[in-house]
Amino acid sequence: CFSQMPLLRANDRRLNHTMVVVNKMVAGVGPHCRGFPWCRARFSKAPVLPAVIETWRTRAAQCAKLPEVKKADPDQPDIVIINRPLAHGRSFINAEEIAQQLAADFPQANVRIEILDSATLAEQAAKYQEADILLQMHGAALGNLIFLPTGAVYIDAVPIHNSDKHAWAEFMAQDFNHVLQLKVVPLPELKVELMEELIVATNGWRKMTPAAKDLVLKEHKCPQPGTVGIKDIYQSCVVEWFMKRSNAYLDYGDVKQAVETGLALIHAETGRRQEYTAINSLDLTYYRPDRDV
Repeated sequence: CFSQMPLLRANDRRLNHTMVVVNKMVAGVGPHCRGFPWCRARFSKAPVLPAVIETWRTRAAQCAKLPEVKKADPDQPDIVIINRPLAHGRSFINAEEIAQQLAADFPQANVRIEILDSATLAEQAAKYQEADILLQMHGAALGNLIFLPTGAVYIDAVPIHNSDKHAWAEFMAQDFNHVLQLKVVPLPELKVELMEELIVATNGWRKMTPAAKDLVLKEHKCPQPGTVGIKDIYQSCVVEWFMKRSNAYLDYGDVKQAVETGLALIHAETGRRQEYTAINSLDLTYYRPDRDV
């Protein structure tokens, strides 16, 4: 069910006449267009069909020997914080403290911290399947949202300068809505500690002026494009340094408010939840004939 490695021998001539050669394969819910801001009709693309998402979700759970997908529980919710080791970057520095405060303020909830690290896909799926409210740093682990309980809430956290990343989670929730009924609650940008020893070893850092380096390390700001020798300031400074090469502090006031909002959303959805029928046609929810082709 779950391969440890992608198929590497699709074009290996030594295998001719001895076995079927797969020229192209699609993994999961589709590698070309899923939950992306530009995965829209106006860009000549359409989100993956709800029937495909439902099939993948069911099949993946069967392969991982997981129980059937449950519905989010607002009365005794599982609040799961997905964290990374500090050395990896994109970790919540104060995750333990935040978890303790949540447990004190929401005694009806089961609050825990999970670290994916070297977990297999099946093990990751099991962790997500129990999360009525999920809090994690924005990143590729968004793909695991498909395993969340129906009607769950995802709290999306991003470091400073990266609020534009929230759109990815919101579009994914829209595209998967027929199956997941997922709600996204974005957190305000987080304060960070930059991983200076990794940043100063990059080529982009070496090309910067001393003033620009001080701007990054001391003021936590990125230089304006065209003022330093880095070709792409956004990619180097915003994405690589502040997103991937930093660790962040969660603000408990913001987290508590997000959890309260999440519980209210689950309560509201529980009162009027309906089962969506998977369809095998293009989802034109966002199609506008005056704009989209």
